[in-house]
Amino acid sequence: MEIDAGGPNLVGYVERDLRNHQRNIREELKGHDAETLIEYFSFEKEKSPNFYFDYDMDSDNKLVHCFWADSESRRSYAFFGDAVVFNTTYNTNKYSMIFAHFVGVNHHRQIVLFGCGLLSDESTKSFVWLLSKFMDAMPGDAPQIIITDQDAAIAKAISMVLPLTFHMYCICHILNKFSEKINVMVHNEEYHTLVNVIKHSESQDEFEGRWSEIMEASSLGSNEWLCSMFDLRSRWIPAYVKHIFSAGMSSSQSFFKKKQVLLLPDKYILRRWTKNAKFVAVEYPGGSMSDGGSSSSSLLSRHGMLAHKSSLLVDDASLTDARTSFLMEEFATLHLRIKDIHDGGHVGLSRDRNKNVEERIAICDPSFVRAKGCGKRLKSSKEKSMAKNSRQCSTCGQHGHDKRTCPTLVGMFVYIYICLL
Repeated sequence: MEIDAGGPNLVGYVERDLRNHQRNIREELKGHDAETLIEYFSFEKEKSPNFYFDYDMDSDNKLVHCFWADSESRRSYAFFGDAVVFNTTYNTNKYSMIFAHFVGVNHHRQIVLFGCGLLSDESTKSFVWLLSKFMDAMPGDAPQIIITDQDAAIAKAISMVLPLTFHMYCICHILNKFSEKINVMVHNEEYHTLVNVIKHSESQDEFEGRWSEIMEASSLGSNEWLCSMFDLRSRWIPAYVKHIFSAGMSSSQSFFKKKQVLLLPDKYILRRWTKNAKFVAVEYPGGSMSDGGSSSSSLLSRHGMLAHKSSLLVDDASLTDARTSFLMEEFATLHLRIKDIHDGGHVGLSRDRNKNVEERIAICDPSFVRAKGCGKRLKSSKEKSMAKNSRQCSTCGQHGHDKRTCPTLVGMFVYIYICLL
């Protein structure tokens, strides 16, 4: 700000003024978070017609569901939406609403975001709403595979909204539970063997045979959780999902290397893995098109184009006082002429964002959410061993304080002080 204004003395305010202004804004927006969010989404929709959002309220007009996706995210889905990861393991700060996001992998093996949502609960009804809005927003067909954590409500919602999509459980989440469900200290060798079998079995028969050998050779065969996961093996074991594209590394690479297959014909390479994967026009639901560039009708593109031209003009004019004075006069004239132009556009869009609280959309803030698994719980031995040891006092040997705050030592000093009096 100092650079833009030409020096600290020309800014017009100090840091405390800025903090006070931020405080006043927070006070004005208190109790209107949901309204501000929807207002922001509406503003983004004005800037970019292909920005998508939708929300749902309960009988008390409280925000319960919300979904949004920008134009680039929707466009990415058109090219890389064949494999989707749906994650709901995040909570927001203030209301603890469940934050859910849809991501995939592009042709550079980078994570791409398809859309985000906020949910007031983790019920099947909420997931059905979110998945439905996701499919309404995304161009193209349903994904071939969707990867989620192991949740019954999510599984039921996917079967209802995406009946033709293969539902796979995230193998990382399941493997993280192994150390909690089995005694790793006792079955350390079996644990590592199981992980190796799960990850590297080339066929279903190989996996089932090696799994049975481990179960029979140890006492793990009576573990109920392992038995239940074996029954669900078609949902998470890699050997069972090889026929489904999952945007991951193919286990057949070793076969190609062994057979000295060094080059694949172009007809066997999916376009989504090529350099030209995104050089195709995308038709969004509703009929709007995207050719990969910025539309001239977009507020952002118009602003960027004008800012670039203005920057070049200012660079030349600022070299001398005469040029600067001339440009300032021309700016004033142009500003008046632009205000007189009435072309039916969204004039005063920025002013509409600053409207009074009373004029805003009647949406109440969401209620505080208590997500699944929150609150106090029993910790595993793994978590306990990773927890930081509490401080131990060198005077009394107790935990939770040190010598400086030891109650025994403080009491002793008080006693000595009283005796001296």
